[in-house]
Amino acid sequence: MSTGRLDEARAHLEALVRDPGAGPEIHYNLAMVLSRLHEFEAAAASFEYCSRFAPDNLDILNNLANALRLSGQLAKSAKVFDRALTNNPGHTALLCNRGWLHLALNDNRAAVSDFRAALDSNNDIEDAWRGLTESLLAVGDMEQAGSVSRQALDKFPGSCDLHNLRGVFHTRQKQLEKALPCFKQSVSLFAGNAEVLTNLGITAEQLGDLSLAEKSLVQALQVKPGYPPAWFHLANLASWQPAAEHIPAIEAALNAAKDHSSRVDLEFALANTLRKLKQYEHAFPHFVAARKSMAAQQAFDLEAAIAELDKTGSLPPELETAPPKRLFIVGMPRSGTTLVDQVLAAHSDVYSRGDSGIAARLEKKVTKTTAASNETLAQWLRQQMPIPHNVQRVVDTSPGHFSQWGRLASLLPEARFILCLRNPLDTCVSIFEQPLTGNHAYANTLEGLGRYYRACRLLMERWQALLGERLLTVHYEQLVTSPEIEIARLLEHCELDLQQSCLDFHQYQRAVMTPSAAQVKQPMNTHSIGRWRNYEQFLQPLIEQLPKTMLHGA
Repeated sequence: MSTGRLDEARAHLEALVRDPGAGPEIHYNLAMVLSRLHEFEAAAASFEYCSRFAPDNLDILNNLANALRLSGQLAKSAKVFDRALTNNPGHTALLCNRGWLHLALNDNRAAVSDFRAALDSNNDIEDAWRGLTESLLAVGDMEQAGSVSRQALDKFPGSCDLHNLRGVFHTRQKQLEKALPCFKQSVSLFAGNAEVLTNLGITAEQLGDLSLAEKSLVQALQVKPGYPPAWFHLANLASWQPAAEHIPAIEAALNAAKDHSSRVDLEFALANTLRKLKQYEHAFPHFVAARKSMAAQQAFDLEAAIAELDKTGSLPPELETAPPKRLFIVGMPRSGTTLVDQVLAAHSDVYSRGDSGIAARLEKKVTKTTAASNETLAQWLRQQMPIPHNVQRVVDTSPGHFSQWGRLASLLPEARFILCLRNPLDTCVSIFEQPLTGNHAYANTLEGLGRYYRACRLLMERWQALLGERLLTVHYEQLVTSPEIEIARLLEHCELDLQQSCLDFHQYQRAVMTPSAAQVKQPMNTHSIGRWRNYEQFLQPLIEQLPKTMLHGA
């Protein structure tokens, strides 16, 4: 039924319920129409009225609980589901719908249990297969998520939702080449889902297909104007050139946004749109607003974070060395780490793992197994970083995690380090402009960002002295202005021969899952040097935290 027909039905039914003699069936029909119109709060009130006349009717209870869930009344919804399931523990629809409630409550393991129980009752319910896949992804059980999503598609090959979830699974596994056709297939089955179109756009960007990325994100906004994730990624897309009329469209979406994550997405989208239009004085306050919103949702202890940096701040007096096999690209985020990784990855004797999180996993392993010997830890590290038979070097990009450099150097004599440095203000501004994945809450204020950066740089200087020739410092500005010289120096440090493919790194096709995905698919350029000056009038709280010696040349 079209929206127009639904509106007519609603008007007719609302007239009928005003009659004191109107029976519960009239209220039920009105509630169903209101649900179709996505007016869930009003629908819940009508379903609740009906339940007074039939308190044990499962259809009414199921619809009531769902309407409460969709209107944000989660606690009330849970009570209704529990009441209904007490006497009907195996009811498929109730179990399935309570699973969605548990997902909304972030009780993901309970959601897994409900969806499994629903499928045990009836395994021909597509919604239950979809819910089980989503909940397994939410708990991080990738093995089961992969298996279930495969089984689900075998049963429902025409489901756009299941193809989308299969794509999400491959994305979480960093298998973007496998994710892309899943999202394409989902769109081909139904082109009216803004979430799927956005997923397609993000994946296309990471694979270097900026044309498809822009087309998909624009289409997502046509399907669902104001959709926050689509605006966020479109505004960040290097190839997208906004027009003045985009500003009121984003502002309207921002004014209508109710939840925290939507407001953050739209503040960043508006800031980046204004930045691209070179309205820097208007852009920066929106970066600040986005960061304030993030800070309000993130408890963060800056002093503890700074103290955590230096847990292993020394090395044994003598470090073993061996021919380089494992390479670690280190430094602050947005300092050129992805660019250096792309250069090395283009070499025929190198395999890049991207940012695998190896340093963070090592830290957790050491914490959990305090009695583990160095030999055990070294063996574990090599298992985590296997060298494929057709290459000589494996490279891992590990920005941050400064506390683990010494441990990595001690455990792996064959490890070499490449430290990426960039103008401090350019680095900090670039971090401030991006809601990076992981814990970067230090960047939610300019003062905190400056203090954290200062502590990191002081620690970097110590590592430069301690690691000696095992660490090469690459300055971003020198790399982009004298690429042939710096790339030759980089390869020499890694004991690799100079290959033309490294100089033509931007032509090397691979997935890049960082904000620099588009930049590293372009030839070397100096566009990002000195971009902090666009916001100079706002940066005093940041500048005050950085010693003049660090700012030299800024």
